[in-house]
Amino acid sequence: MVPIGSLGAYLSRRAGGRNVDRLIAALFIVVGKCAGYILLVPFVLLVSGPSSFHAVYGGWAFILVKYIFAPGLALSLGAIPYLGETKLSASRSASEPS
Repeated sequence: MVPIGSLGAYLSRRAGGRNVDRLIAALFIVVGKCAGYILLVPFVLLVSGPSSFHAVYGGWAFILVKYIFAPGLALSLGAIPYLGETKLSASRSASEPS
């Protein structure tokens, strides 16, 4: 997961993205997973009924840690080297007239 986050941040930097854009590009996979789980849990409760409430929400903490927080941390660690001022953007801002 670390190389994937690194690749997303690198490509965003090459495209001229700001630091926030680089971080969003690195975390894009986790954002999609999070949206999927937010939509999936109410759907499961509607289909299965209230009897499955404890089964669905009992595993919710495990799902959050294993599929959202841990990959998000790994992707963020991959993006760290590309967050910050680049030589190109620093020289570009220094050469602009004030």
